[in-house]
Amino acid sequence: MRAMPDITVLAPADEVECAAAMRWATDHEGPVYLRLARDVCPDVFDSHYQFTPGKTYLLKEGAEVLLVSTGPQSARCKEAAQLLESQGISAGVLHVPSIKPLNVEELVRACEPFSLLVTVEEHNVHGGLGALVAEILSSIRPEG
Repeated sequence: MRAMPDITVLAPADEVECAAAMRWATDHEGPVYLRLARDVCPDVFDSHYQFTPGKTYLLKEGAEVLLVSTGPQSARCKEAAQLLESQGISAGVLHVPSIKPLNVEELVRACEPFSLLVTVEEHNVHGGLGALVAEILSSIRPEG
């Protein structure tokens, strides 16, 4: 879906974000693909959450590995990060609810401190979050 011109692709993490994304989509001019899962996941956001297309959300800080996820996988990544923490591995979690558009600068800034990134999604690897992150990060060239 990401390859389609002018489409917005959203994958909310929980019920709160889904409702906010739906409210945003009803007011948006243009096609929106709202990717929903049947999975029951714990809430990631509270009632004060405001959906902003393109924005990323750091759900957990870490130092050694960054789990970059979307949709209901973000709640699972928070749980995985806690398990890793219990084993002495500091894992951060970055939630990407908007596959298209995406704030590239936010993504790059969040990924910069890490030498190890793992993308996690419930969708197809072709054209999904993993491909998007790889495309963005591989296009960045260090200065000098």
